[in-house]
Amino acid sequence: MRARDLSVVVAARDVPPKVTRACLRALFAQTQPGDVMLVTTDRHDWAREFPDLHVIDAGRDALTPALWQIGIDAAHGEIVALTIAGCTPPSDWLHNIRSLFAQSTHDGIGGALDAPVRGSAVDWAVYFARYSAYLPPIEPRMVDDVAGDNAAYRRAALDAVRDTWRAGFWEIDVHRALRARGQTLALVPDMTTRFTGGVSLRAMARQRWRHGRQYGATRRGSRVFRIMTSPAIPLVLALRIIRRVRTKRPDWMPQVWRSLPALLVLIGAWSAGEIVGLCTGRSHARFA
Repeated sequence: MRARDLSVVVAARDVPPKVTRACLRALFAQTQPGDVMLVTTDRHDWAREFPDLHVIDAGRDALTPALWQIGIDAAHGEIVALTIAGCTPPSDWLHNIRSLFAQSTHDGIGGALDAPVRGSAVDWAVYFARYSAYLPPIEPRMVDDVAGDNAAYRRAALDAVRDTWRAGFWEIDVHRALRARGQTLALVPDMTTRFTGGVSLRAMARQRWRHGRQYGATRRGSRVFRIMTSPAIPLVLALRIIRRVRTKRPDWMPQVWRSLPALLVLIGAWSAGEIVGLCTGRSHARFA
């Protein structure tokens, strides 16, 4: 693939400039970085530091799915890769994305997210809350979902389901629409990236509440039954995370206990948002 056949959309929200800078340096250090776009909620002069970077100011209140949607709309590549400023990709990340799409017929590919090895307790809590389903190592396989924080798609496939991400790139909805069209998603070890963190507990709790509300408002099935069982949501989420870590990375269990207070805050924020979404059936535009 030529460099401009790949567009990279980096969503930057609630992270310090030094974290975003590490992500961008890792991308531009790679061979043929392609068209790199930073869709951000901060006011830092990134274009001065990275002259080849396409910077888009998304406004202070936009959530990550909205940042991705803005970036995808502005992208020109045949392949669109998504990540966040809180992840630092390895030196072969872009090369592997190009190779994976050249060698397969999948319409979406994602990978594992490695842990913030030297991160704070909050960084580990955010990691477990968001990525427990994508702990390394992974075996290559077809899946129903991949994490948007480490994913790439054929642009033609995304355009075919544009209605599902017009108001924000919420992975669950987009992936459901892709599968309904017979398109496939794969999880591959060659696309692993590292979550580095940097978000405060307060900012992440607010994000999780808003994401939970969106999820609850758009869930399918019996709303009455889901509302009745909603008090169990925090326990179910906590046990699921602990089970995944204990099964796949028992060496990380000390980090689970270390980060547990912050993790419970994040689980509680998501659960409260989901319950509100279930009860109202609405996710107001400002929550998207």
